Amino acid sequence: MNWKPGKSNGDPIAGYTVTVLNGSTVVSTKTFDIATTTWTFTEAENGIDYRFQVTARNKAGESAPGISEPISSFTKPSVPQGVSSSNVDGRDYAQGGALKLSWAPPESTGGRGIRISHYEVKDQSATVSGTSLVVEGLSAGQFSGDFQVRAWNERGVASSWMTIPGSTPHTRPQTPEVSRQQSVSYRDYKFTVLPRNNGGLADVAYQYRINGGEWIALPASKTVSGSVTEFGSAPSKDVVFDARAVNAMGESSSAQTMTTIVKPQAPLAPTGISASVSMQTPYTLSATWQAPSERGLAILKYGYCVVSSNSNAPCSDSQGNQQVGKIFYTAGSDVRSFDQFTVPPGADYTLRVWAVVEDSQGVRSNGATGTTSFVVPNEPDPTPDPEPDPSTEPDIGGTG
Repeated sequence: MNWKPGKSNGDPIAGYTVTVLNGSTVVSTKTFDIATTTWTFTEAENGIDYRFQVTARNKAGESAPGISEPISSFTKPSVPQGVSSSNVDGRDYAQGGALKLSWAPPESTGGRGIRISHYEVKDQSATVSGTSLVVEGLSAGQFSGDFQVRAWNERGVASSWMTIPGSTPHTRPQTPEVSRQQSVSYRDYKFTVLPRNNGGLADVAYQYRINGGEWIALPASKTVSGSVTEFGSAPSKDVVFDARAVNAMGESSSAQTMTTIVKPQAPLAPTGISASVSMQTPYTLSATWQAPSERGLAILKYGYCVVSSNSNAPCSDSQGNQQVGKIFYTAGSDVRSFDQFTVPPGADYTLRVWAVVEDSQGVRSNGATGTTSFVVPNEPDPTPDPEPDPSTEPDIGGTG
């Protein structure tokens, strides 16, 4: 502090008395000679508002005091305490990871009665009034690096930087991808789940559901296969497949795809049917044909029968010892021919051939029927021609 001498009022000033006041309490008193007009008070406590009272003296006595405005001393705050960083839970992978930085106020604010005005987190362009800050935009599963924080008091003085140890942020897993097999058979479907980022946590489970049903644990193969067995009257059925990933932070959003399963149909009629009959007794029929498209139902074997062309008689599994009108079956789907089928002579016939399948209900059914017609000639007459009667022979000779 310093002061200027006042008027002496006729008698020279002999010296000065300086009194330090804390409110109305005298903290310190010092006397100085006429040559001294400055003094440093070294016993001040930070944050206390002091007033300084100065009086001059001469032979006549002591002057009225001159009193300063209140003034206090201060230093910079100490560093924030109790620093830590922790993961912000429940965040989706698309949001990115986030950490919550936390700290406690410094032990010293820089002086009694002086308050901390705010905190500064380095490289975050953030002025924080409280004692925490959420740092966003971090990569899940990658260490964030350390952070720095310091305190500012209301006198505009900052503490030293305090290091906050960094952490590795975690999020919910990234939504998986789902691929579906395009070349599925009529009844079957197949979906494969392709994992993506695990959100920074190694322990990730995968789940799936079909047509909005219950979530089910995904097999280790990450592949789900199945069949549609109930179509009702609809010509097709959609299969909606959802998949999601789950870790300790929660579930990812689900990935969804759909495939349409077309209701299987009975195969078309066999084509290229060729029938030939032997030209000697006993007359036997041989035939070959080509396989039709299965259209979703596997062909087990082929059925065939021969009927008279001039009748619409049905074929039957039981026709006694007859062959015409009776149903016969090949040994399997790869057998598309037969021979040594005996047919009576002297008639027109029709060969019917169809595929036998097992439909989605497990019932064997016949598809369309292919036909071809053929003729079996009459048997030759075994009676020999008669010898000519000489009496009836014409006379082809002359008289001589």
